[in-house]
Amino acid sequence: MRNHVYTETELKKVAEKSLQKKYDEEFVIHDVWSKNQEVFFADCSPKDNPEIVFRADVYKNGKGVEADSYKKTILAREINRILKPYFQDVFGRCYTRVLLGMSYQGELKIDENQPIGVQLQEYLYKYSNYIVCDIYIEMQDISKCDLETEYEFLRSTLLEKIQSDICPDIIPDLKVNLQFVDEEMLKKSQNYFRNSTIVMGDFDWELREYQEIICIYKDGNIDMKYEDYKELRLKYEELRKKTTRNNMMSGSKGYL
Repeated sequence: MRNHVYTETELKKVAEKSLQKKYDEEFVIHDVWSKNQEVFFADCSPKDNPEIVFRADVYKNGKGVEADSYKKTILAREINRILKPYFQDVFGRCYTRVLLGMSYQGELKIDENQPIGVQLQEYLYKYSNYIVCDIYIEMQDISKCDLETEYEFLRSTLLEKIQSDICPDIIPDLKVNLQFVDEEMLKKSQNYFRNSTIVMGDFDWELREYQEIICIYKDGNIDMKYEDYKELRLKYEELRKKTTRNNMMSGSKGYL
C-alpha cells in the first residue's frame, strides 16, 4: 500500500470541515503542515472573529480533530486584553500576546454560558495556572529611572495586577519574554501573528537578530535580580546606540 500525498489545499479543506463539524461554525485555515503520518497541524481562525488565531491537530483522513487550542486561546486573549495597557504604560509602544499553559491536549470542560472572567478563573483553577506573556517592544532611549520602573513592574506590579484583575486566589507560574525590536520588526511581529501561532521559519531567523530578556516566576518570585536585569538592558542599549550611529553614517534606517 502506498501513502497518499496530501496537498496543502486538501489539508485546508479537511481542517475546515473537521472544525466546522466540531464547533458548528466556519473557520479560515491560514497554514497547514504535517505532524505525523496520520495528523497535521493547522493555524486557524473563526471566520467571524479573525483576531482569534489558534492551533488544531487534525486527522488527515477526515475523521476529526485530535486536539485544538480554540477555547483556550479565547481565554488567553482575555488575559492579554487586561494586561496590555499595563505593559504599554511601562514599555511604551509594544505588541503583546498571551498563551495559557504549554499543551492543548484534552477538552476543556468549562461552562461557556458563564461570563468570560468566570470561565478564565475556572480554567486557571482546574487546568493550569501557567501564563506566558510575549512582549514585542519598540525600543526607545532609556534612563536609570526607567530601568527601575521596568524592573519593579516585572518583579511585583505585574503579579499584583494579575491577582487583582484576573485570579484573586491564584499565584500564577509566569514566563515573560521581552523582545526589544525596532519599528519595522514590531510591525512584522503584529502582521506575523495575525496568521500564525508559533515563531518559526524566516520570522524566527529575523527575530534572533534582536535582544531578548526572559523572566521566569515561581510561587510569586521572579528569577532575576535588578542588577542582572540592568546589565542585560544596558548591554542591549549600548549595542542599539552603536548600531544607530553606524546606520546614520551609512544612511540606513533602523537600529538593529
